[in-house]
Amino acid sequence: MLALIFITSTSTSYSSNRDDQINGPNGTKILNGQYINYNYGYSVVIPKGLVAITAPPPAPQHGFSIELSKKPESYIWVDGSYGEKEEIVSLEVAVDKHLDWFKTEGIDIVVLKRSLIRLHNLQAMQLVIGYKDIKSNKSMLHEKIIAISKKKRKIGIVYTIGLITSESNYNENKKLFDKLVKTWRVRL
Repeated sequence: MLALIFITSTSTSYSSNRDDQINGPNGTKILNGQYINYNYGYSVVIPKGLVAITAPPPAPQHGFSIELSKKPESYIWVDGSYGEKEEIVSLEVAVDKHLDWFKTEGIDIVVLKRSLIRLHNLQAMQLVIGYKDIKSNKSMLHEKIIAISKKKRKIGIVYTIGLITSESNYNENKKLFDKLVKTWRVRL
C-alpha cells in the first residue's frame, strides 16, 4: 500500500486557480491545475491528467504529493518549508542533511548525480540517488531538487521537489517530474 507523504507547515494558505479542487478523504484536498502557496511564496502547475493531494486540516500546507503508482510505489512531491539554521547555511549543507534520510530508508545507496542547476530564478542542487528499498528490496531512484530563498526574510525557505520511483519506471516518471519542475516559480 502506498503511503503518501503529507507535508505540513504553519500555514494553510494555498490556492488552485481552477474549479478542479475537491475535498478528498479525511479532509484532504485534491487539486489539479495551478497550485499557489502564498505563505511559502511559490507556484507550480500540476501536469494535466495528474492530481495532487494535500494534507488534511488542521495540518498546515507546505505543498502536496502526486501518486504515480501504488506498485511499485512512485510519487512526486513539492514542498516549501522554513529552514533550520544549519540547513540554510548553504545548498551543500541542505543537501547533506537530505542525504542523511537515506540511511534509514535504503541500502546500497549511490549518488548518481549531484549538480548545481537553476530552479526558476534560484540556484538549486539536483540529486539523483539510487538505492535498494529496505521494505520492498526493489531498486529505486530518488531525484530531488533543493533550493533556498533568503530574500526578504531572515529565516530562509527551503524548496524541495522530489521524485521517488522504481528504477524500471524512472524514464517515464522523470518526464512528468521535469514537466512539473519547468512550471515551478518563486513568488516572493
